[in-house]
Amino acid sequence: MMRKIKVNIIFKPGIPSARKKGGGDQTACKMLYSALQKRDDVEVYYNANLKDGPFDIIHFHSLGNSFFKFLKTHENIIITAHVIPDTMIGSAILAERWKNIFTQYLLLFYNSAKIVIAVSPSEKAKLEEMGVTSKVIYIPNGIDTEKFRVDLKVRKMMRELYNIKENEIVIICSGHTIKRKGFDSFVKVAKSLPQYKFFWIGGIPFSFLSSGYSEVKRVQASPPPNLFLPGPQPHEEIYKFYNMADIFFF
Repeated sequence: MMRKIKVNIIFKPGIPSARKKGGGDQTACKMLYSALQKRDDVEVYYNANLKDGPFDIIHFHSLGNSFFKFLKTHENIIITAHVIPDTMIGSAILAERWKNIFTQYLLLFYNSAKIVIAVSPSEKAKLEEMGVTSKVIYIPNGIDTEKFRVDLKVRKMMRELYNIKENEIVIICSGHTIKRKGFDSFVKVAKSLPQYKFFWIGGIPFSFLSSGYSEVKRVQASPPPNLFLPGPQPHEEIYKFYNMADIFFF
């Protein structure tokens, strides 16, 4: 009988965040975990402890103290780099001032891993440019096509829930509710196209420490009549909003 590869996938953020329902990094982590569960040659764990090991591979999707605990006992550590210094510019207040310190913080983790996974070609280049000496490879985040598919029943249900007619056009975007993600542009477009319905799915990642926090709160308190802000949604519910929509705003 073939020995299974024992993998521990970890998502335990060490940076304070207001994301109670997760973000893109946690979603990618959970989707990878679900995909590996379907394989016969892998025994996969999610946020397992040291006592559940030893593991053949430790795959981190977050940065925190748990990383260094596993580093002491495991060599094959992989990190998916969901964060680079530039991603904090426009995400958190005063990020420009502490960018250099944050870069060194990230390098502590990335240079301790055996492999660093970049989720885009541009991110791979930036990781190497910032001084990552570990091997960097590009692997894009996957999509569960069994879940994210057209479902007309779900579409009808969601439109009834938000009192939207079938002939009305729905435009959707999903991401942190911050300027860096284009929230301000989305609001401007919604105001300029009152004949369409606009949905922004997501929350403010770092609460009042987020860049543009007061502006976002003002929009949330009094959005245009055609702009819907359901807030952050669990990954298991996102496909319902996508089914309701006609256009994805990217």
